[in-house]
Amino acid sequence: MSWKFHNGRAKLKTKQELNQFSIAIPQSDGTTAVIPLEGNDVTKKTLGVWSNPLNKPTVPLVKLKEKGLDWVDKLRVRPLERKLTWLSLTSQQYPTLFYGLSSLYASPDELETVMGSVYFNALPFLGYNRNINKAYRTLPTDFQGIGLKHWSIEKLGKDTAVLLRHWQSGSALGMALEFVFLMEVGLDGNVLTQRFDRFQHLATHSWFKILWQYADRYELSITFNSRFNVGPIRRGDMALMELFARLGYSSDSMEVLNRCRRDNLQVFHHLLPNDKYTIYQRDDSQRTTRSGPRYTKISTHNRYPTDASLYASVDPNPSPNIINLHSTCDIYDAATNQSTFLSCLRSFSNQSLWDNLEIDGDGGWLITSIIQGTLEIGMDGSYMKDLSTSACSGTFILHCTNTLKEIKGCFVDSSHQADNYGGEFLGALGPLLLLRAAFMANPQVDAATVKIRLYCENKGVVAHGNKVDEVLKLEQVQADLIRLMKT
Repeated sequence: MSWKFHNGRAKLKTKQELNQFSIAIPQSDGTTAVIPLEGNDVTKKTLGVWSNPLNKPTVPLVKLKEKGLDWVDKLRVRPLERKLTWLSLTSQQYPTLFYGLSSLYASPDELETVMGSVYFNALPFLGYNRNINKAYRTLPTDFQGIGLKHWSIEKLGKDTAVLLRHWQSGSALGMALEFVFLMEVGLDGNVLTQRFDRFQHLATHSWFKILWQYADRYELSITFNSRFNVGPIRRGDMALMELFARLGYSSDSMEVLNRCRRDNLQVFHHLLPNDKYTIYQRDDSQRTTRSGPRYTKISTHNRYPTDASLYASVDPNPSPNIINLHSTCDIYDAATNQSTFLSCLRSFSNQSLWDNLEIDGDGGWLITSIIQGTLEIGMDGSYMKDLSTSACSGTFILHCTNTLKEIKGCFVDSSHQADNYGGEFLGALGPLLLLRAAFMANPQVDAATVKIRLYCENKGVVAHGNKVDEVLKLEQVQADLIRLMKT
């Protein structure tokens, strides 16, 4: 694939524009195999999934529908007992139809329309009138519904699982969301919590835009730690696209303005109505230690400042040339760190974790033990299904061989997924959180330069702990605890 830009918009070059190029792969016998050139709209089956460079869902939806109707045709030719039909649906067809669902770039309405026709034809073989109200199809059996899978909800769940697997993993998909998609849209905070119908035109057709659409449709709030959210670096700043939305620009105009913002074009002067909002460039040439920041209006001949391409400092009544804007920030004060080990530990969100924690002293000895190399950590997990099949626990101890001081504790989890493996990860979480608190209280200590002796009998804990950036498997056992351990 090769890209070109037209009016600031990236587009794939057509097949005709690339006819002069060819790609050949050398073969073992000395010959070459030429890879045929295809158009961007040609859909091919790759690794069991139908896709095309333009991410058009038309053909993938057709293939998905054909797969479902083929199963119905087999039932029509050779009907099964009702219970066997349900067994075939849940054990064979669902896994087949769900495969690759996360890579489908269809809207919720498109997906429900296509798969609704499959349900319409299959309902008589499942023992129900095909004309039954659509809401009853996917309503759980606990509420007198049929209990069929809701396709849009299933896709949203699979997309969320993909996001969880790749977030902060260092993979291309994880980095694309963390950096590319958020900067492309150009809004403050978490884009996935913004109204899709209001800002959808700011994002190009992509996997993240589809995820955003599904999350907005079903009011799913996908949130991240605040440190990952794009936000103004000065009080009073506002994202340009948020400002333009408040000014009432149309969707088409917002799309053009966003392209200009991304490309650093000097055009915003002429778009803000009645000169009420003007963009300014900071001028510190005459600033003293105690004076406030001063700003000079950017002329149409100056290049738009790189550091202001996302945020606009505005004032409703600017002076002709120089102005103090609403946007302010405190003068940096390199104050000493007043945090302690216990205060950092109390800053963590779930304080119930430390209900059974025993600490010798105030814990200030922990960082000294880390630096001196006298800290030893032991951990273990426990799962006794004879006592409970839904509970597991992990215990840990941090011991200083020099002072003989210790920190001991345990975590308990009640879950239908409880097992011995989960208990081992619970045992690993405790020491990692305690070490984080120690390093937070002592930022001058570089965690990458210290070595800590740790005793663990589970190879899975060690393997995952040493591969922080590795993407988890699709059906990884105890994936939630592993993600917690890696973060």
